[in-house]
Amino acid sequence: MKNLLALFLLFVFATFIAKDWAQPNENQLIVETEELALRAENGIRNYSLKFINNMMKKVCQVTFQVKVPSGSTLESYRNMERISGTSDQFTLSDIDPIFPGQSYDQAGITVNGNDGQAPEVTIIEINSVLSTEKCPKEI
Repeated sequence: MKNLLALFLLFVFATFIAKDWAQPNENQLIVETEELALRAENGIRNYSLKFINNMMKKVCQVTFQVKVPSGSTLESYRNMERISGTSDQFTLSDIDPIFPGQSYDQAGITVNGNDGQAPEVTIIEINSVLSTEKCPKEI
């Protein structure tokens, strides 16, 4: 009887762990900010934003916030669109879906400020679908 109970508990524990591993984490879209190897003169620095999809879903659209260091200003941005009514929130411009394991690295920003600190990019919202489904813009 004890062996049967032990086997049952082991089964329940293993099932719990397996279910936990199988669940996609909705927050596994990573953003890397990398300073480009262009000249950084007069405090102007160019950064590439790389969005890496580590989720088990296809990413259709991303909303994110860009915070520049204190005393710096966001001079320009490329392949991203500012959200109306905000000064620091953006979406990626008309991207193709980012499939699991793939990345998007065509977005970038130019920051004016002489402290050399990288801007902070935070994901606000991810619109995603199962990899077998179509994103709204694909329909």
